[in-house]
Amino acid sequence: MSLFFQYPLKNPTAAGSAGNNWSFEQGMTGWVADSTNWYVAFNPPGPFSATPYHGNAVAGFDAYATRIATGTLYNTDTFAVSVGQSKTATCQVNPNDRQGFGQGRMGVQWLDAADAIVSTSWGNWITIPTGGWTTSTVTAACPAGASKVRICIGANNTDTQNYGGRVVFDWCTLV
Repeated sequence: MSLFFQYPLKNPTAAGSAGNNWSFEQGMTGWVADSTNWYVAFNPPGPFSATPYHGNAVAGFDAYATRIATGTLYNTDTFAVSVGQSKTATCQVNPNDRQGFGQGRMGVQWLDAADAIVSTSWGNWITIPTGGWTTSTVTAACPAGASKVRICIGANNTDTQNYGGRVVFDWCTLV
């Protein structure tokens, strides 16, 4: 008998039904940001003008005000893994910056027993504004020294001189 689990353990038609908040319906609950450039917007107006992929919230990275070039946002949920075990994570990304300076991608952080980062595996950069959502995917095997995995999203601003960049994220998964 084999078992298959998909995270988040969430019914996609019941927004906010799980505590892990991988579609940002509870704001920044369960997420840790490396800078104040990360936001969650509900029914997003203004700089987060992308219609949410799921529910009514998106996470965003906005470099317009501070010109910070990169950022990482990680979720505090961790899951046990064995060395060599493969995991696939996805996230919907929308670089909704008209100038094309915002980029986003999905990642997984491999942690040791004390929750220290052993390494991070990143998916593909979504770089060109498409006018809609595009999936960033990462598939990676658990490295030696790691015993847990958690999801993270990364943002990049390719223009730190003039306008900065914006990118929004929604609906993260881990299988």
